Amino acid sequence: MFAFNEPYDPEGKEPQEILTDFQEMLSLNEDANHPGFEGRVLDALACWLPRSTLAEFMDDLAMGRV
Repeated sequence: MFAFNEPYDPEGKEPQEILTDFQEMLSLNEDANHPGFEGRVLDALACWLPRSTLAEFMDDLAMGRV
C-alpha cells in the first residue's frame, strides 16, 4: 500500500501487487491536497525512463496494445 511521507517497501511483493499499489497511488488525485497528481507522476516518470521505453509505450498506446 502506498502512503505519502512513508517509504515504499516492495520487498516480498509480487509484480501485480506493485502495479496495484502504483494504480492506487495515482487514484489519490481525489485528495484536494494533491490536484493533478497523475500528471505530475507521469511527468516525473518521463524524466527517469529511457526515451526508447517512452517511444515503445507511445507506440503501444497508439496501436491499442495498452
